[in-house]
Amino acid sequence: YQNAIEIQPNYAEPHNNLGQTLLLKGDLHQGWKEYEWRWQCKDFSSEIRYFPQVLWNGSDLNGKSILVWTEQGVGDQIMFASMLDDLLQMEAKVITDCDTRLIPLFKRAFPKIQIFPRDNPPVQQLLDTNIDYQIPIGSLGRWLRSNQNDFKRKNQSYLQACPEKTSKLKTKYKKLAGNKPLIGISWKSGNQNFGEAKSTSLKFWTSILSRQDCFFINLQYGNVKQEVEEHISNKNDTSIYLDNDID
Repeated sequence: YQNAIEIQPNYAEPHNNLGQTLLLKGDLHQGWKEYEWRWQCKDFSSEIRYFPQVLWNGSDLNGKSILVWTEQGVGDQIMFASMLDDLLQMEAKVITDCDTRLIPLFKRAFPKIQIFPRDNPPVQQLLDTNIDYQIPIGSLGRWLRSNQNDFKRKNQSYLQACPEKTSKLKTKYKKLAGNKPLIGISWKSGNQNFGEAKSTSLKFWTSILSRQDCFFINLQYGNVKQEVEEHISNKNDTSIYLDNDID
């Protein structure tokens, strides 16, 4: 990647790839810096959105407001959201948006944060020029996760499942499974650019799914009913429970 950058300094893809490689190696300072090139990559999964506020550069947020706008898929939004509480601890007023499917989850996790649905163009409230700063959520790491110790300080979970739904589903599944352990499965990504690299096929799960001492529950998002039923019909000793009450 560095050779490619030397030949063509403004070539975004090797910058972004170098950034992700450095992050994996633990060089967080330079890794996050190179990761900023993601917006210029042709196959990046999010389109940049434009906001009128000043881009936050890690400055003091005491008494200030900051808009953190999300990017990429739901998994990325959940992962990067682990840094939102850091902003609250800096005495900032935090506003964010997210995929509509995540709004209930984020509201439970971050009751002190204003949360709006993600859209393009953004909802009008996020364009308020009275908000002091804005930053894409994937750029928070540059200022909040610059070394390994920043991760060690954050060892508490931040997501909270809906207690009513959790209780209802547990009761339902335990009744269906008897004494068998409940195992949820998900096997593929819907990302059009990178999904294939992060996915597998149910046919490779046969040795696991054929175990009769476990109760398998489909947690794969999207409509996979036909895929599951075709797999089960070809493998009579496998079973995956499809629950229409969950996404």
